[in-house]
Amino acid sequence: MLSQGILLTGAVQELDRGLSFPGESGMFDAPMGDVTRFEVDEWGKPVAHSTLSVQDEVAYMGPLLTDASTERDPAEVLDPLVSSMANEAFLADAERLYTVVPEDEVPARESQGWERAAVVLRLG
Repeated sequence: MLSQGILLTGAVQELDRGLSFPGESGMFDAPMGDVTRFEVDEWGKPVAHSTLSVQDEVAYMGPLLTDASTERDPAEVLDPLVSSMANEAFLADAERLYTVVPEDEVPARESQGWERAAVVLRLG
């Protein structure tokens, strides 16, 4: 089976927009070797998470996942999560951040400051 995603890139300084989390939401991070897991909790319940890996001047962000049972617009927690992760990448001296997303997520990401870099084909 063949599927495709879009490799996006952005300058960490542009993606770090200093956004704050809504209401009673807060972010926690847990280093796990070469990867750090970032989780947004609201009232003690996880509502979104992703991972970040920084290698030299390059950082890679894993998929952004949200709790489907949350009634709010996912962007309310995902935009600040991206901003916070870009800040962490900046603090680790990374200059660029990369991620792979489905085609239908590209417009929302471009509004955050991401740019298309390539099409990624997945076999299997």
